Formats: sequence, C-alpha cells, structure tokens
Amino acid sequence: MTTFNEVARLYSALSEEIKQKHPCLQGWKITWNTRLKNAMGRAVRASDGTKKIELSTKIIALNLNTPDFLSKIKDTIIHEWAHALDWEQYKGWGHGPTWRKCMLSFGFIPERCFDSNLWLTHPNKAEYVIRNRSTGRIWKYLDRYPDANALTKAHHWHRFMLMRPAHEDLELIHLESGKSRILE
Repeated sequence: MTTFNEVARLYSALSEEIKQKHPCLQGWKITWNTRLKNAMGRAVRASDGTKKIELSTKIIALNLNTPDFLSKIKDTIIHEWAHALDWEQYKGWGHGPTWRKCMLSFGFIPERCFDSNLWLTHPNKAEYVIRNRSTGRIWKYLDRYPDANALTKAHHWHRFMLMRPAHEDLELIHLESGKSRILE
C-alpha cells in the first residue's frame, strides 16, 4: 500500500526536477486541493495570474490501495506539468499537438491518465463503490448501501471478470470516509 507521505515526496521531488529542467515553469506552484472530487490532478491558470499544479487529496486518499499507485500518480503529475509547459512554451491548453509534444519531451507517452474503470472518484450523489481490490477495477458507484440484489450482481460480475470465484477480492468502499470492507 502506498502512503500519502510517499505521494507528497514524489510530487515535490518530481516537480522540483521538472522546474530545474524547464526554468519557464519556475512561477508555477504545487498545491493540494481538498475539494476536487472528479480528477486526480489539474493544471490551473487563475484570473489573478496564479499558475499552479494541483493534486486532489480526496481522490488520492481513495486510491492509495490501488495496485501500483505510485507509478500511476507519477503519470498524473507529469501529465499536469505537460499542460503547464504547453502553456509556457506554446500558449496551448488541452490535449492537442503541443501538449503531446511536451509529454514526449518528458519521456512519456502522450495519453490521458484517467481510466474511469480503475481510478476511484467521488461522483455527485455517489456514497459507495464496489471494486476488485487486487486489480482496482470498478464495478459500480452506488448512491446508497447496496442491497442483496446489488451484491449478487457484483459477485456475478466479479466471477465473470476473473473467471473464478474470489470473494475476498471484492470490496465495498464508503467514498466520504474512504473506509472499505471485503464483501463476502
């Protein structure tokens, strides 16, 4: 399991390394966003001239148990810094050709990092999520505690995905608290 401190150290070290290699990024700050619920990170240019890379504390906390999370969050951090570099060098924004060029300059494949089947988010009205604990694959977001019918469907999905019964790998996560329990 990855810890939040490991993510914070990676975020800081990687950001400093990128800023050293690209002096045009020195004015960009790195921050934590406690309200961001639908993305792991984002690059922001505010109307007051502030430029920052933000990571979501909520989304990171929900995903710390995701397999190989530290390498996945590294991809997100690089992805967001590519947006910043794109803005500084080309005045580009989005996932266009100049952003792709920036990703390649960092040595990364230019693709979006987010996979809604693997990353937990906190969609509006959702309270719980059921997922495979060992792969991180999400079955479904739920607006209330699952009833017996929902649990049966989740187990059928799980058996079909793995081609074997493995109830110990299916977990229910409360999105607000991040607490999880294995579904029997």
